[in-house]
Amino acid sequence: MGRRTVIPKPDRETMNIQTSDVCAGHAGTGERRWTRFIAEHGIPLLVGGAVCLLFIAFGFKRFHIMWNDWHMLDRVALSQAPWQSLALLHAQPPLLNAVFAMCLAAARATTVSPEFWMGAIWLLLAWLSIYFLYRALRALDCSPRLAALGLLPMIGSPAFYLFMNWSFYPFILNGLFSLLLFLGARLASTGGRRHLFGYTVTLCLLSCASSLYHPVWALVQFGLTAGFAAPLWRRRWPGVRIPLLTTSALLVLLLFAWPMKNYLLFGDFTYSSWEGYNLTRGAPISSDTLTAFIAEGRVADPVRDAMNNFLTQHRFSRPEALSRPTKSTGGRNWNHYILLLSNRPLKRAAWQWRWEHPAWWLIHAWRGYLAWTQPAYVWSYTGRIMGPETELYRVCAHLHEMLFFADLRRIGQPPALAYRPMDSALAPDTVAYTAFGFVLFPALMLSALGLVLRRLTQRRFGEVALLLPACWTILWVLVVPCFSDAYEGNRMRFSLAPCFATLLVTLAKAALVRFQAARSRAA
Repeated sequence: MGRRTVIPKPDRETMNIQTSDVCAGHAGTGERRWTRFIAEHGIPLLVGGAVCLLFIAFGFKRFHIMWNDWHMLDRVALSQAPWQSLALLHAQPPLLNAVFAMCLAAARATTVSPEFWMGAIWLLLAWLSIYFLYRALRALDCSPRLAALGLLPMIGSPAFYLFMNWSFYPFILNGLFSLLLFLGARLASTGGRRHLFGYTVTLCLLSCASSLYHPVWALVQFGLTAGFAAPLWRRRWPGVRIPLLTTSALLVLLLFAWPMKNYLLFGDFTYSSWEGYNLTRGAPISSDTLTAFIAEGRVADPVRDAMNNFLTQHRFSRPEALSRPTKSTGGRNWNHYILLLSNRPLKRAAWQWRWEHPAWWLIHAWRGYLAWTQPAYVWSYTGRIMGPETELYRVCAHLHEMLFFADLRRIGQPPALAYRPMDSALAPDTVAYTAFGFVLFPALMLSALGLVLRRLTQRRFGEVALLLPACWTILWVLVVPCFSDAYEGNRMRFSLAPCFATLLVTLAKAALVRFQAARSRAA
């Protein structure tokens, strides 16, 4: 038998040193994990809590549902027959009314008011908007401090708190854009198949929330993100072509499901039957039947007969969402069948008028740009600040307007335009030439597009895959309202705050990198 090797026991001092080293290692790892958790998740949660406190301090107390607004189906019909009411919806895409239907169902089940459930959903949207925008900025390799500062363009505007208390689709869009930017940032960095699928579904939800986000916008948005991120994907995913083709097919299928429903049911392949009415605003075009309906709620006999034939043919048992001229709350039913009948002729007449009167169209678009560049918390038609009458809110709104939306007409009066009398919904003296519209916004867009070109020449496609889609969305939401409705562009611009924040932070990060490089070279 060989000799037995005796392993000496360590003395107490050695054991203490080894134990302290191990504990220190574990403590260091735990401390790093805790620091990383705070940087990734704690900061946006704390910011969300501060936003909620400020929301209360501003004086928003009870969530406001405007049951008579044009975007809402009849409350009773949506409560008693939600699926059928959504099937009969044609005035707009379905997402907002689907949320209303869920809140009404929750109210019936719990005997709690639908305002409570809507307020809870909007509060959750506020937290998620902050969280996903922060995570998107962090995915761009921004420091926690810079990412937190990047939230200010969104949460620093009084419009965020106004729409947080308003049952309107802009706040849904705001949350969805934060999520879209987060998923896009992950796709451009370390994302995988689940992020690609989530990006596709989010695009479809955006198109289902507002007719402004047409399938053309969504397809180009997806193409820009996927096209510039594809070189990065090929290195990570050997079989990237199959999930890319699958999600592309899914995107097309989901985008065209709603207009196809309208075509099969109503014979009109459209996202919204309000399109014709919106295009004729400010132009000398009208429909006698629609004018009578809007003014008096009166429906002509041929329209009623056509509607009854349609309802009989499709066997709708509770057609109130389509057939009642007046909602149960007393307002006009803006989803009435008469808008379907007037939509296509009004669209044709509106486009013909525009092509025959290009000068009017350009002036109309110019005034649309003036409206687009106003604060989102200011009512376009009167210039009045919307929101509670509390002193804190009013002071903050006035300060915000003075800092970013100062009226440049105080410096010098711009040249007068030949406004037509029929185009007087926006009076010239109520639409300012703002610092945002003529200084900040052009400088931001030109700088962002310049950075995109620089990154293209450097073949840094990851940043391009996030920056270029954000620029595309901003330009889409600028051009389409200006050349169509033109009156409430500032409200449509509100939801773009996450896109503006992304551009600002990316430009700030690029400037910091160049500054540090120049300083190191000088040293």
